[in-house]
Amino acid sequence: MQWEYLREDADMDRNSTYKIDLPENGYLSAIQFRISATGKSGAFAETLNWRISDFIDKIEIVGNGSTIIKSITGNVLQALQAFDTGITTLDYWQSYGAGTKRFNVMLLFGRHMFDMIYGLDLARWDSVELRITNSATSDHMDTDFAVSTLCYYWRGDFAGFTNYFKTEEWRKWTTVRNETKYLELPTENKIRRIVIQAYPNVDDNNVEKTNIFSIAQDIELSLKTGVLR
Repeated sequence: MQWEYLREDADMDRNSTYKIDLPENGYLSAIQFRISATGKSGAFAETLNWRISDFIDKIEIVGNGSTIIKSITGNVLQALQAFDTGITTLDYWQSYGAGTKRFNVMLLFGRHMFDMIYGLDLARWDSVELRITNSATSDHMDTDFAVSTLCYYWRGDFAGFTNYFKTEEWRKWTTVRNETKYLELPTENKIRRIVIQAYPNVDDNNVEKTNIFSIAQDIELSLKTGVLR
C-alpha cells in the first residue's frame, strides 16, 4: 500500500464546489480528507449546523463525466467510516468562538481499508473527478477552507480489483404524520447496505421534539411484492 497527496492545503471557497481530476492510473483503495476552516465568533451559539461536516452538502466521485461512483454528505461519510472501520472521526469540534474547525475522514472504495478485492481501478475510466460542495458562508466561517486529499493505492505485485462499491444518497423526503412511504429499491446492482438518516424537528432551543423511532416507527423490507419479508 502506498499513500500520497493528491492536493495538500488547497483552497476551497465558501459556498462553492471544489473540483479536481484523479490520476489516470492506479488501484485506489481510499481517499482521506482533511478539511479545516476558522469559525466565525458567536455564529454557532443557536444553530443546528456547527461542524464542518454539517456544511459538506456533497462529496462526489464521478466517472466519465456522469457516472456516480460516490455521492454522499459529510455527515453520512462520517457514519460510513464508523461502520466500516469501527473508528469514529477524530475531528476537533467547537460550537463557540473563532477556533479552527477540522473535518478528517476516510472514503473507502471497498469493504474496508486495505481491501484487496474491491476498490477503484482508475485505468478503467477515461476520467474520474472529485467534487466537494459546501454551503458555508461568511456568516459561518471567517476563512475559506483548506482541503487536503490523501490517496491510498495498491502497488507492486497486485492482481487488481474485482469491482468497487457505489455509494449514493438515493432518496430524500420530508415525512408526513401518519404516513407510510413505499419505495421500490433499484435492482440493477446488489445492495450491500441501506443507511437511513432522520432529522427530527426542533424547538426554539434546538432541542429535538421527537426521535427516529417516531419518524420511522416501522421499517420493513419485502421481496416479490410483499410475499417475502
